[in-house]
Amino acid sequence: MTKLSIEEILKISWDKTKSNIGVLIGVTIIFYFLSVAGSSIGESIAIVNPAAGALIYIVSALLTIMVYAGMIKISLKICDNQPALLSDLFPGTKVFWDYTVALSYYSLILFAGTILLVIPAIIWGVAYQLFPYVVMDNSSGAWQSIKKSGKITMGVRNQLLWLDLLYIFLNFLGLLFFGIGILITYPMSLMGFACVYRKLRKQTEETPPSEPAELKKTEPIKPE
Repeated sequence: MTKLSIEEILKISWDKTKSNIGVLIGVTIIFYFLSVAGSSIGESIAIVNPAAGALIYIVSALLTIMVYAGMIKISLKICDNQPALLSDLFPGTKVFWDYTVALSYYSLILFAGTILLVIPAIIWGVAYQLFPYVVMDNSSGAWQSIKKSGKITMGVRNQLLWLDLLYIFLNFLGLLFFGIGILITYPMSLMGFACVYRKLRKQTEETPPSEPAELKKTEPIKPE
């Protein structure tokens, strides 16, 4: 049975973040700038010109999605002990659209789960939350990345839920210190889930598939 050590994940994510603090803080600042500034500018312009404001808001949202996908790629490279660059923030067109479509699927799944009295949304949210790492790691199609996330998280979803809650708490603490702490805690959470993804994928690939019943050899019946 697959097991995750939350203590080990926290230690690894902190060590990786500390060793690559410059790049990770830089990409986090870019991400938050696009998220906040883009929406604010769009809303301000929309007062005078609604069409132009809506266009700026859409462009800003797409750039934010692209940069977030790049942050996932960077966290995977750091997890693999590879050098990460700011240029990694801008993935290829195909990967970007695969991620965007997968994000749409994930959002619809969460919406459907919320309609079904919230609990399914929590279960499905945890099960499929690693889809960004699947997309950026394998260039998998949108729906395939959702399915693969569901596969590799089987058996560890309770642990993943606790890890989610822990990182939410850490990010909340980061916001309390004038928002400065989030520059550390947010990259740390990305690194944590990148390492979780690597661990679960490796364990899934190493687990031999069960042999179909019709192919199993039966012992010959020995005469008494």
